[in-house]
Amino acid sequence: MNVVLIIIDTLRQDHVGCYGNRWIKTPYLDSLAKESVLFTHAYPGSLPTLQVRRV
Repeated sequence: MNVVLIIIDTLRQDHVGCYGNRWIKTPYLDSLAKESVLFTHAYPGSLPTLQVRRV
């Protein structure tokens, strides 16, 4: 089994063609998505792009 995990900070799901966007072109991500498993929910351990301090 091969696993490729793509994590892009602050990219919204509705800005990618494979999730239904028709006006922003993402042909390479769309072609990868055709052969992949897509997830519709993500739960981060911290807030994106902000420093998090755990007490």
